[in-house]
Amino acid sequence: MLFSVVIPTHKRKILLTQLLNSVEKQKLPHDQFEVIIVATENDESLTLPMDQWSFKAKIIPFINDPLNGKSAASKRNFGVSQAKNAWIAFVDDDCITHENWLLKAKEIIEEKDLDLIEGGVHIPQPEKPTLTYKGLRRLSRPGGFQTCNMFYKKSSFEEVGGFDLYFPFYLEDTDLGWTLLEKGKNYAHCEEAQISHPVPPPQPSRLLDNALRMEKLVYFSKKHRQKFKDSSMKFFSKAYLILIYVDIVSLFSLIVDFRLALLGLTLKTLITLLYVLRMFRKCHFTFNEFTLTYYYIFIWIFFILYFSLGLT
Repeated sequence: MLFSVVIPTHKRKILLTQLLNSVEKQKLPHDQFEVIIVATENDESLTLPMDQWSFKAKIIPFINDPLNGKSAASKRNFGVSQAKNAWIAFVDDDCITHENWLLKAKEIIEEKDLDLIEGGVHIPQPEKPTLTYKGLRRLSRPGGFQTCNMFYKKSSFEEVGGFDLYFPFYLEDTDLGWTLLEKGKNYAHCEEAQISHPVPPPQPSRLLDNALRMEKLVYFSKKHRQKFKDSSMKFFSKAYLILIYVDIVSLFSLIVDFRLALLGLTLKTLITLLYVLRMFRKCHFTFNEFTLTYYYIFIWIFFILYFSLGLT
C-alpha cells in the first residue's frame, strides 16, 4: 500500500457516506490504499458497515476528547498514529473525491522527491452565488495547505509532531504546511489530484467563531514571523480598522460627552451597514441571513478589539 486516507468526522453520517462512495470510484487500485475514519465518541457514523466498500477501511472513535469532537486536528493526529503506509492523504467528510485523486498524487510522488503535496480544490458554483460560496473560494487558491485535500509523507509529518493542537480547528493546516517549508521540506501543488467541496448552507454565526479565533492568529503570526510578514495574510481589513477606531473613540467619548458617544455609535451603525452591503454585493441572500450577518459583524468588532490587545 502507498496511501493511508485519514478522515476526521463529526456527526455527518450522510455526507461521510457520500465521500466514501466517491472514494470507491478511485482509479488507483484499491489495494494501494486504506481508509481510516476518526469519529466523535458515540457518533452515529460509527454504525456504518465498512464492508460495503471494496477498499480496506475502518472507523474508530476518538475517546475522551476534551473538545467533544470539534477538533479536526487532534482527530487527524490520532488517525495518522493508526496509519501503516508511507503517505497520508487528508480529506474532509463534507467533500467528494474525483476518480483520479489518488492516482494523480501517486504519479507526482513517483516523479519528484516530495514531503507534502497540495491537491486541487473545486468549489461547485451554485445557480445563485451566495456569500458562503464567495468565502469558500479561498480553498481553491494554492498555498493555503487546506487539509480538505493534502498529502504528507508520514515520516515528515511525524518529524514535526503532526498538527499543533494549539490550533484545534483553525489555521492548523496552514501552520503545518509552513512548519514543514521552514524546515526545508519539498512541496508541490498538484491540481489534478482534485476533490470537490460542496457549498454548505449559510451560517452567519460562524462570523462570531472567527472573531473568537483571533487569538490563534496572533500566536500563528509570532510562530511564523517571516512567512507571515511575506504573505498576504493580515489581522484586519481596512473596514475593520475603521470600525475599531470608531469603537475606541466611542468608548473614550463616554467619559467626555455622552452625545459624542451616541454620534460614534450612529457612525458605526452606518459603516457596518455599508460594509455588509458590500459583502453581499452580487450575492443571493435572505433577509434573515442579512440581518444576522449585520448583527454578528456589529458585535464582532468588540471581540476583535479585545483580542487585538494581544498583538503587541
